[in-house]
Formats: sequence, C-alpha cells, structure tokens
Amino acid sequence: MNILLLSVLSGLLSAFAYKTSALKLLSPTFLSSGMFCGFSIIYILSFNFIGQDIKTKTVIYILSSLFLTYVGELIANRFTEKKSLLNNSSSISIATTEYRRFYVPSFKVTCIITAVMLIVAIIRFVNLRYFASQYGSFNDFMSMMSTARIAVNQGEDFNLSSGIIAQIVYLSTGVCFFYTYIFLEQIILLKSKKYYLLLPIIFDCLIEFSTTGRTSIIMIVIGFIVSYFHILVTHNKGYKLRLSKKLYIYIFLFLVVFFIYGGLRKGNNASEVIDEIVGSIVSYSCAGIYGLDYYLEHPWSPNSYFAAYTGRNIYSLLGIEHNYIPDANLPFYFFGDGGGSNIYTSLVLPIQDYGIGGLFITRVILAIISTWILNVYLRKDTSKRSIYIYNLLAIFIVNGYINTPIADRFYTFFLNPMLLIRYVVYLLGFVWLMTRVRIYLKK
Repeated sequence: MNILLLSVLSGLLSAFAYKTSALKLLSPTFLSSGMFCGFSIIYILSFNFIGQDIKTKTVIYILSSLFLTYVGELIANRFTEKKSLLNNSSSISIATTEYRRFYVPSFKVTCIITAVMLIVAIIRFVNLRYFASQYGSFNDFMSMMSTARIAVNQGEDFNLSSGIIAQIVYLSTGVCFFYTYIFLEQIILLKSKKYYLLLPIIFDCLIEFSTTGRTSIIMIVIGFIVSYFHILVTHNKGYKLRLSKKLYIYIFLFLVVFFIYGGLRKGNNASEVIDEIVGSIVSYSCAGIYGLDYYLEHPWSPNSYFAAYTGRNIYSLLGIEHNYIPDANLPFYFFGDGGGSNIYTSLVLPIQDYGIGGLFITRVILAIISTWILNVYLRKDTSKRSIYIYNLLAIFIVNGYINTPIADRFYTFFLNPMLLIRYVVYLLGFVWLMTRVRIYLKK
C-alpha cells in the first residue's frame, strides 16, 4: 500500500526533524511531516470508507515537498548562530518582569474591550440568522449553523459585517492573541491567575464561531500552544520544546470537542451524529491526501493567467483585473460509498499556479522565511512591543504547517498584503493604546 509507505517515511522524516532541528516542536518539517504521518494512519484505518489507495506519484510529490521543506529549514539555520537557540540562557530579570507588568490590562479596561466584542458577536449572529433564513428553515441553533454552512459551501455571498464592525473583527484576532500571551505569561512567570484575561479570548471565539467554520478556532488553540512554548523557552534556562503527556491529552480533548460539534451540527439523532463524526474525521484529515491523488489524475483546466488562485490578492492590491476569477470554494470530489470533500492538501494550489517545479521552489522559499521568523521569535526580547507581532506571525506559520495535509493557509495571510498589514497595524495600535491607558490610569 502506497499510503502505508507515505505514513512510514513521513513519520521517519518528522522524527528526524524533531531530533536534529533547534526548533524542535516548532520545526516546519516536524509539523508538516508529522501531520502527513498522522493523517496517513487515519487513511489506513478508514481505508474501507475511502475505497482505494493513492498512486506512487502522489507519494513522491508529498515526500519531495517535505524533504525540500527540511532543506529550506537547514538553509535558514545556516544564517543563525550555530549554538542551539533552545540551549541559550535567557532567564528573566526582575526589571524585565516589572516592565512586562506594564502591559497587563486592568479588569475595567478588559471589561470595556469585552463589551465591544460582545456587541460585535451579537450583530454577527443576528446577521447569520438572517443569512441562514434566506436558504432554508431551521428549528434550533445547530440547524441554523448547518443551514448557513451549506449555503457558504455552495458559494453564496457570505458577509456578516462591514464598515467599522468588520475592522473590529480583524482587530479582535490580534486582541485575542495579545491576551493569550499575557494570560499565560502571568501564570507561568508570576504565578498569578488572572482569569479575567480570558474574557476577550472567549468572545473572540464567539466572533470566529459565527463564520460557521472551525479553522479559526484551531488557530486560537495554536495561539495558546505557541505562546506557551515561547514563554517557557525564553524565560527558562535549558528548557527544550519536547513532546509531553499533557500536550497529547489537551490536543486529544480539543479534537474530541471539535468533531463532536461537527456531528451535532449535522446529525438529528445519536446514529446520525456518530456517522457525521466519522465522516468529519475522514473529510477533515486524510481526505486531503486522496484529494491530491484525485487532482493529479484529474487535473483542473489550465489557468488563464499566472497564479490565478494564490495570487488573487496581489492582483487586487495592484488593481489588475481579470475576466475570470477562480471560485474560492474548490470543486468537490467523491470517494468510497458516498463520501466527499473539497480538501486537496496545501500542494494543489501551488501545482495549479506554478507547476511541479514551482511547487518545490516555493516549499524551499517558504521554509527559509518561516524558519528565520521562528528563530527571531524565539530569541526576541520579550520587553519589546514587537514581540506580539512576531507572536502573531509565528502563530500564522505554525497554523500553516499544521494544515499542510489539509489546505494552503499561507497564501491566505502572506500573499494577502492588505490583510497582513491590517492585522499588524491594528495589533500595534492596540498595544500602544494599552500602554497609554496604563499611563493615564497611573496619573
């Protein structure tokens, strides 16, 4: 079975990257190879549901892209210090601790921020209810979410907010990651459990929940993991990013909730819920591997212009218009006995836009840039405001590599300059505002 070969070789590459990379758990090769290995195992376990093996060509393309990711990681590390980042002594000082406290928002300020986010969440859910009512009837919250999601997947125009409300939605993402870092830093470094700092995070989850998707919730969880690792590495001498039982448990519990929610959203009884959970596990994991195999055997029509899929935001920024714009919802394919998905891994869009050679080149370039940013992030002085920007970028990068077997998340952020600038500027503005508010309250 070629899928078995993929699981073994990607697993070995992931273990090799974990042993040899200074980034350990944050290594792009470890993350992407490990995810392909895990999803390949799910593919094997659900083989009867999918119905067929993948081609040798598919295995070669996947393994080549993973190997070239490792090559890019090696090149980036050549430009960093030879000494492992994670063995450096960077213990926190009293002065730094006091300076960091300067950035902790008070309970009153946090309540004001939370109130604004609550208003935005309510507006979005009211609009979501209206949107769902245009495309079907529903009796409860879950059926409303299901109806809206079906309409979105069918390509219906989905816009829950505009104007200043839309800008606050972008800002809330940065606010969420800011509070995540502050909350964990308070617990780890100062042993202070300020649970009110979780309020903006919870209400950002509500805002993201209104999109009917679950990928944004995954990124919030990744934000906790990345921030947690960074705080430990930069403030604990000799700490190494390593696998632990707690990490396994937390990830497992999140996945259980993630897939149960998907089942409840679509199923009407226990049997349907179980069937939907099984189908969701396959559709959101190993189906992407089959999707890549299917695409290589049944390629889409050639693009009418260069980088039609991944470069659309660049064209929009430059004011370049085309007669044809590809649908953001990729074509559905079917497998087994009625199963279906539109997930194709992160390799399909680069292949479609740049060809196989272009895919391999982009894997190296992407790994070089990502590894460099992660290296800077891990040695960044935490007393600087820019740490929150690097934290945001690191979360986007880790999210991209974790999603490698599912979809291309990189072009969504890094090939969308206006979106990336908006996140960065709004977050910097928010951090600056927090410092001004703190100074004002002290007067």
